[in-house]
Amino acid sequence: MSNVRADTGLGTLYERHAIYERVRAWCDGRAIASALEGPIDGMAGMAGLHLLPAARRGTRVTVAVRDPGAAVIVRTVYARAGLSDRLEIVETAQVPQARSFDLVFSHAALHLASDWREYLRQLARSCARYLVVTVANRRGWGVRLHSLLGALGDGGGSPAPYVHEATDPLILEKELRSIGRVLERAWLDCPWWPDLFVQPGTTLVRDLARRAGLPFPPAARWVHDAESFRFAQDAAPPELARALRRHPVFDERQRWARPFAHHVAYLVERAAV
Repeated sequence: MSNVRADTGLGTLYERHAIYERVRAWCDGRAIASALEGPIDGMAGMAGLHLLPAARRGTRVTVAVRDPGAAVIVRTVYARAGLSDRLEIVETAQVPQARSFDLVFSHAALHLASDWREYLRQLARSCARYLVVTVANRRGWGVRLHSLLGALGDGGGSPAPYVHEATDPLILEKELRSIGRVLERAWLDCPWWPDLFVQPGTTLVRDLARRAGLPFPPAARWVHDAESFRFAQDAAPPELARALRRHPVFDERQRWARPFAHHVAYLVERAAV
């Protein structure tokens, strides 16, 4: 999982909000008693917190972490939310295989795995009913901009997720169908601004400033650690609500969302084994 110790920037705040809305939508009405996430997490901010909305709905959540520091963050956030009794943390570098879960959730992790197909199989083996997998959207308009920056000699460091074969829908969806039935596909994290695949812990504006050689310290109102986590309560933070009055987003307008989506989310119903 990521070793980032804080959520930084409006982009990360909105990414988390979009994930939580999707988790709520796909959990509601499905009687999810148990759920698992981790150990790999491609979240731009703090890792291991995606299933908080499920825990609020009564789900027993297991979070697999490789980093003891990440475990402290997860425990702190769940405690602030009053949900410690619904949390189990497993410190491991492997997907837990000792038991199966009603829901297994994986966010932007496949391109980070040494063998993404094997990692996906491990997730499936831990899944009794539903698997949620998200990957980078290689069809977003930010991909073209990122490619242009790369052609100009500033690709921003490591290869972007969209060049990985796990983000190719033809390849990924074939693998998902071997696990079970793809119930839904949703465009996820769809603000108007592009996804330039900045490093976790930074922001789009700071990354662009870095490329231009300009100092740009983060605004304090957009930096939140476990103690000041903005989603400890089951409501969008007021500063996010204010920001979204100025910034168009498209998660609830799926017909128009594809070019703006930073991720694609799949809900898979596990085949009987």
